[in-house]
Amino acid sequence: PNENGFQTNNEVLPSGEVFVVPNLIVGLQEYYDLNSQNYQQFPIELQPYEVKIIYISNLGKSGAVDTDPSWYLDAVFYQIFVRSFYDSNGDGKGDLNGIIQKLDYITNIGFNAVWLLPIFESPSYHGYDATDYYSIESDYGNLTSFQNFLSSAHNKGVRVILDMVLNHTSSSHPWFQDSVYNRNGKGDWYVWTNVSIDVLRASGWQYAWGRGDANNVWHWNSTKNMYYYGAFWSGMPDLNLLNPAVSNEMFKIGSNWLAKGVDGYRLDAVRYLVETGPYPNQADTLPTKVFLQAYNQYLKSLNPNFYTVGEVWADNDIVSGYYGKLDSCFNFDFAYSVRSAIISENPSSIVNMINTKPSSIPWKFFAPFIDNHDDVFFNGGRFADQFNGSFEKQKLASAILLTFPGTPFVYYGSEIGMMKGPQGGDEGKRTPMQWDSSSKAGFTTGNPWTSLANNQNPYNVAYQLSDPNSLLNYYKKLINIRKVFTSVRRGDFKLLPTTDSQVLSYIRIGTNESILVVANFSSSAKNVTVNLSSSGLVISENYKTYLFNLGSQTTIPGNSFIIIDGVKENLWNSCKVAGPITNTLTETKGWDFGGFLGLYITNDTTNLYVAFDTLNLAGQYGNTIYLVFDLPSYSYNLNNLTNNIIGSQNVRNVVFTNNFYFDFFVKMTAPSNSFVQNTNVWIVWGDGSYVSLDTVGNVGVGDRFVEISIPLSNLNLTSGSQIRVLVFFSGDNTSATAYCAIPFDNNNNYSTGGTTGPLPNPSWNSLTILDDYFVYTLR
Repeated sequence: PNENGFQTNNEVLPSGEVFVVPNLIVGLQEYYDLNSQNYQQFPIELQPYEVKIIYISNLGKSGAVDTDPSWYLDAVFYQIFVRSFYDSNGDGKGDLNGIIQKLDYITNIGFNAVWLLPIFESPSYHGYDATDYYSIESDYGNLTSFQNFLSSAHNKGVRVILDMVLNHTSSSHPWFQDSVYNRNGKGDWYVWTNVSIDVLRASGWQYAWGRGDANNVWHWNSTKNMYYYGAFWSGMPDLNLLNPAVSNEMFKIGSNWLAKGVDGYRLDAVRYLVETGPYPNQADTLPTKVFLQAYNQYLKSLNPNFYTVGEVWADNDIVSGYYGKLDSCFNFDFAYSVRSAIISENPSSIVNMINTKPSSIPWKFFAPFIDNHDDVFFNGGRFADQFNGSFEKQKLASAILLTFPGTPFVYYGSEIGMMKGPQGGDEGKRTPMQWDSSSKAGFTTGNPWTSLANNQNPYNVAYQLSDPNSLLNYYKKLINIRKVFTSVRRGDFKLLPTTDSQVLSYIRIGTNESILVVANFSSSAKNVTVNLSSSGLVISENYKTYLFNLGSQTTIPGNSFIIIDGVKENLWNSCKVAGPITNTLTETKGWDFGGFLGLYITNDTTNLYVAFDTLNLAGQYGNTIYLVFDLPSYSYNLNNLTNNIIGSQNVRNVVFTNNFYFDFFVKMTAPSNSFVQNTNVWIVWGDGSYVSLDTVGNVGVGDRFVEISIPLSNLNLTSGSQIRVLVFFSGDNTSATAYCAIPFDNNNNYSTGGTTGPLPNPSWNSLTILDDYFVYTLR
């Protein structure tokens, strides 16, 4: 059902099989019976760069779904560079109020968590060199605007993590100035040495990642006549975290923003926190990991749900060394392997990344991404630049990202295929968000703080929102898949073999269902078979197993992509029905129009599926079946019962732990040859829920009277709560008037008298069927 009424899709189902399919699927464009004959060699056709995401009913295993209560396992993060996201005041720079104004955009795509790049006071445009960890960058707002943003995000169900830099500060930070002049006990808050640069060079000091020499990391200060260590550059001196005063201060800063309500931290450059000597002892040292573990444990002692994700820019074998110290770390190997697979048209790099992950480290520790704010690919480009902006290849990458295990992160602009700006380097990846194709990209009414990248159609939000086949809408649909299917977020992960080396296949295993992903990295069409038996799952002998292709996109020739459309949260498991179905009709053979069913239709009902068992046909009778829906609205709840309220009545002296008695009377007229009528009474109570309380029965020509008892104790109603009454029926050429009433005593107070038989002192209220609602307010 939808706001325009009901739509139907006729699907030919296997004879004799009665099963329910997920109510989120728009249409079963393809489905296959999975059996012992095709389980080891299931055939799949793929167009160039096509990804098929396939729902498999009744194929899962107990314990396959991770039950860890951590919220981040169900999150999809959106990474925001505040300066470039949206300017709310026309000064040319993005700000926190700008993000508030774009929260609906963020949530409509499906993101339920955001990572803000540094927001603390800083002299640089990027903020990775703080001068005050307790204040907000003035270009972005102040503490009040931050609290407003945080509250607004939380009210929309969006978690917020901040970028926290523990390794270094700005050389303009008052701490560093105190350290230079040995003031306020901060002389050794940074890493200083009297050793000459020649000795440092001879010792092997260089960049912590293994190139350059001592001049790159040891910087002379003529005031103190000493060298200080700065792993990145002279403007970012490293803190001395071996000094308890420094480490305690960083713990204090962490607790400060936690107390304000933030949900976690992205920890910058954590490989380089503590150096124990020259290269290779400038990274991944034991004191670094001890500090991080203590820091994480301290934050969780304040808030057990607090989340930490670390930037360990290294191969996964190094990243694995941080397991148990942080909640998760970014999966750089994932980004590199996906890029390589698409460029080479061969997923062997992804297969290698999967096979070389240490088996003792769970996938949920690795947070996958395909792009971020740094020059990840060492060519100054965004992810889209790696493929000259090809949307087809970006869709392929996003499909892998959002069906892969671990908590995914999406860099702002990736969802519209933003490419680098003219600046080059990191700044070229941090250009203003492209909201539309106007001269200032809809980012600001002033002059943008830096040059724009190409924001002409189709590289902007406004254009792509209007295009159902856009990259932006692919992201929306993929995130919906992840949201709906627990197996995609938390299920086991298993690589599956295929018969073509250019095709990647893996399965996400749930308890009662699984999701199969088959991706063609080739520019040529493929016919492959997938060995599903290698998943280790066994087809049930008690239930039929079906594979459903979850929708398809075919308007881009040669580059289709399989997605779900119209996803809702409520999901029925696909299964062969093992027990009775309550909403059923059994009709005798012949010309029978007597069947009517009362169905629960809510605003979460996207599709109504009807299964037919026609095995009991006999003689000359055929199996033509007609479905007729006659409803006044696609859903009933308090929000959409605001029109046609024809009356209201206060009901006083109600005891909310008792039952509420109610009488209903319908007077119907119909031609003598009319079909048997079935009229239903529906009650809607104050919290927006509803229940069918009774069926008036089969009413032909005449009147019908029923009594209804509502268990108030089950509804959590209080004084002022409302009960609304509406009536509908299915039939032909029928007119009717309905009446409702409650019992009153002689003083017009509600009375429990008359719980059987006629009501005492009834006050009858008339309703036009299908149109009117009557409201009782309980007092």
